Amino acid sequence: NLKNTDATIYSASGAALGSSDICGTGCFVKIAASSTEKVSIIVKGDVDGNGNIDGTDYARVKSCFLQTFSIDGVYSSAADVDGSGKIDATDYARIKGHFLGSFNVYA
Repeated sequence: NLKNTDATIYSASGAALGSSDICGTGCFVKIAASSTEKVSIIVKGDVDGNGNIDGTDYARVKSCFLQTFSIDGVYSSAADVDGSGKIDATDYARIKGHFLGSFNVYA
């Protein structure tokens, strides 16, 4: 939640988000509309950018770990929930556990 009235949050595709829109990985913030500087938003575990940890996220991380799917950029940072610098079985287990309710990625 940003209270600065000069800041605007944009979707990954560049559309300005409204106050009730969900912000997920890949969205970005511009402090002033005329600014070219932007800050990317990363939501740990949110690999698909929808703002939630769900089955798609853990399926993508599993596929990445099995080397059948590539995750790049901010989405790679979101997938690396343990902060080890790589996407591995631990990240998969934590994301899946969060989705199933047996682990809290944010705790």
